[in-house]
Amino acid sequence: MRISIKWLQEFIDLKALSIEQISEQLTMLGLEVEAVENLQASLKDIVVAKVVDVKPHPNADRLRICQVDRGDSQLLQVVCGAANVKAGINVAFAPVGARLPNSLKIKKSKIRGEVSLGMICSEAELHLADDADGIMILADDAVAGMAFTEYLKLDDVIIEVAVTPNRGDCLSMLGIARELAAANRLKLNPIALKTVAATVDNKITIELQDPKLCSQYVGRIVKNVNTQVASPTWLQQRLEKAGIRPISVIVDITNYVMLELGQPMHAFDLDQIEDKIHVRMANAGEALKLLNDTTINLNEEMLVIADAKKPLALAGVMGGLDSSVTDNTKNILLESAFFNPQQISKTLRYYGIHTDSSYRFERGVDPALQLQAMERASQLIKEIAGGEFAPVCSFSHNDLLPQARKICLDITRVKKILGIELDSDRIKSILTSLNLTIETQTASILQVSVPSYRFDLKKGIDLIEEIARIHGYQNIPIHQPLPTLPLQWQKETEIAEATLITQLKALGYSEVISYSFIDAKLQELYDEKFQPLKLLNPISQEMSVMRTSLVPMLLQIYQYNDNRQQSRSRLFEIGRTFLQTDAEIKQDKYLTGLIAGPLYPEQWGVSKRQVDFFDIKGDIETLLQLGKTNKRISFKPLQHSGLHPEQSAEIYMGKQSIGYCGKIHPKLTEQLDISDAIYVFEIQLKSFLSKEMPKYKPISKYPSIRRDIALVVDNTVAAGEIISQLHDLIGKVLVDVFIFDLFSNKKLGENKKSIGIGLILQDISHTLIDDEVNSILSKVVTHLKQEFKADLRE
Repeated sequence: MRISIKWLQEFIDLKALSIEQISEQLTMLGLEVEAVENLQASLKDIVVAKVVDVKPHPNADRLRICQVDRGDSQLLQVVCGAANVKAGINVAFAPVGARLPNSLKIKKSKIRGEVSLGMICSEAELHLADDADGIMILADDAVAGMAFTEYLKLDDVIIEVAVTPNRGDCLSMLGIARELAAANRLKLNPIALKTVAATVDNKITIELQDPKLCSQYVGRIVKNVNTQVASPTWLQQRLEKAGIRPISVIVDITNYVMLELGQPMHAFDLDQIEDKIHVRMANAGEALKLLNDTTINLNEEMLVIADAKKPLALAGVMGGLDSSVTDNTKNILLESAFFNPQQISKTLRYYGIHTDSSYRFERGVDPALQLQAMERASQLIKEIAGGEFAPVCSFSHNDLLPQARKICLDITRVKKILGIELDSDRIKSILTSLNLTIETQTASILQVSVPSYRFDLKKGIDLIEEIARIHGYQNIPIHQPLPTLPLQWQKETEIAEATLITQLKALGYSEVISYSFIDAKLQELYDEKFQPLKLLNPISQEMSVMRTSLVPMLLQIYQYNDNRQQSRSRLFEIGRTFLQTDAEIKQDKYLTGLIAGPLYPEQWGVSKRQVDFFDIKGDIETLLQLGKTNKRISFKPLQHSGLHPEQSAEIYMGKQSIGYCGKIHPKLTEQLDISDAIYVFEIQLKSFLSKEMPKYKPISKYPSIRRDIALVVDNTVAAGEIISQLHDLIGKVLVDVFIFDLFSNKKLGENKKSIGIGLILQDISHTLIDDEVNSILSKVVTHLKQEFKADLRE
């Protein structure tokens, strides 16, 4: 938002404040000043000149040689490439030695062999507009030799501020003036509105077919308007200072009202409208040619302004070219409406079109402003372009407009929140300076009525923020906080999350933090079992659904690193997944890890080896040992669409499944264009964070006995299942069990393998004798033969 200080002076008296003070106040009020431009200083070298003669350039078809009079007796030759340059016009001229606002210094030069002694400037080159189609042509009253700043009355300063999305009321000169008036306790001068009486009886019927999206629409017919008259210089200057290029008198007036009051308006050529106005959703197959000369296919979810046969405008965004006001227009229809901000925002995202009007509509305009804006535009049109005015037609659904809010403020909370003592009179003074009305008051409670343009004020805490803002953050003394910090107890049966993270880092893992939103295609590639939650308003297609697993995002991160020749990875993330159940959205916290590439960095002392399933399995066992649980940890075969069918396992703690681990399916790595094998795990976080208290257990003073058995079983039999059975069969006497050999060949039989298992037996009360041990082994062998069809290998 570009603010002209001279224009602002019409609303409030700022003579006692310097530009620096105004800039600082605006920033402290929440309207950050991004730039301050002194127009007079940046354009002091520019003068008014007259183009006396124009001839074609002998060496370039698009260039012309101009003779320019800058108010003295000598004509200057200037080479110009603008299509709109012609003899007899007044222009803004930068002579040799002048410096433009972009710091470019004009020098004597030769352009295609012809001398050029200056530059005829455009609005863009003078920083009076963002772009320009040609040079800036001045009115006939401009006098050659006059200082350009004097002619355009540019003894002004432009302050450019960034307005936050919640303060759409500040996107106008009136809104900025209200803020500064409140901060400085100044009187706000109202706009001198003069009601334009109706002189003709023409009315237009307006039908609001979806009042939730457009709950108020104001229209007025104006007949016999002189659209060929030029906008007054003062109006054009104010538009240019605000960064808007003057176009035609009616368009300029609607833009002026938008800048002044904050209400976007539009004017239609009445003779191009058939029957009545319909504010409706677009029909399938409809198209609209916009003012920017592009044609769009209308979506059925988009709101349009239409007549009986065709769409006329994309509501709140841009008008149509066919119904636009031209120099031949005689009769117009003025429009001023309140559109649903969410609908306008939806339209902008769909078409990627952004205008000054849509910028205001999507932030919310004052629902009480439409009639006022119509009267203001009518007044200006009457004064500048004449015309015969019909009565104002207003169609409203008041129950669907934003309703006036009343907020209760507890005065005692002001000191508690801000840390300063403000008496009730000062608090009330601040609130009333912001046009908030004190409805009722008790000893400590104020009931405050909020003006219609302040959408951001909803709770008492919002009013306290307003009090701090207007009182001045710089007036709130700095105090060292003295909080009471309660002692955080760490239960002995819990492990701190930081401890788990420290252990992971000790194992060589790096922590990542990713978005909870992922690409729906990637989610489906990894796990098609769960249907993810779709976002109603996604940031992008790659972030359109809520994750049901953390693994896909780790795969994306690995892919990003692998593409940059960083293939050795150990990554982990702690985060939530989101699954829709019948009653609620289930949000469980998981620890997810990924390893890939060489096990160790390349070195001479260790041979190079790629990570495998047992490496990640070992890391999981190391982490689970933090809990010192007495429950047995076991791994059982798992079928998962995103994992290798023969290198994946479900993880159990006792009889409860707590997660899984495995190798990413080769089809998935191929689709992601990853060549290395990737191993992942995903385990419920609570499985790691609970631990059992250590219990005293005496060490046996009797010797232990080792017995080894070699079993021949089918390849499909998991060694973990056998070990689990051994624990259950032997009981407390079994103090350790391990696999010392794994062997297979054709002599053992088709699809057979030999597993060598070592058993360490020890009793707490006596020395085990051979008969006891043999009895245990006999029982074990018999059971394993029945359960797994296992044979003893001699």
